[in-house]
Amino acid sequence: MKTKKFLAVLLIGLFIIPLIACGGNKTITSTDFEGEIISMYPKTTESLVDNEVEGLKMGFQFITDGKNLEFYEFDKNSKEYKKIEKEGKLTIKETGEKITKDLTIKNGYAIVISKDYPKYNEIMALFKKLE
Repeated sequence: MKTKKFLAVLLIGLFIIPLIACGGNKTITSTDFEGEIISMYPKTTESLVDNEVEGLKMGFQFITDGKNLEFYEFDKNSKEYKKIEKEGKLTIKETGEKITKDLTIKNGYAIVISKDYPKYNEIMALFKKLE
């Protein structure tokens, strides 16, 4: 009887451990990311960033408590994105301004966010999950 219980507990453990281990690594889409930001900050101001940065597919700007967060999505196979990734900077089309401060680039996405933005660590954890 003890052997059956032991085997039952062992099998349950074998099924549960992978679920727990992989649960934190779930990838998200840009739409998921945008939704999470809006749910974190119900009073945030959101605006669409349209064609402001070279090679931009789509982008959003969020303003919360007077602080700015910019999120950009690119075609990660485009020459513009590869240049951004290589140089580590975004270029504003109209002004030619180069953005490097508070910039993180990953897997076809870029985020500009200062460390004093509310819930910075949670946002960056979400950003790292983007597929």
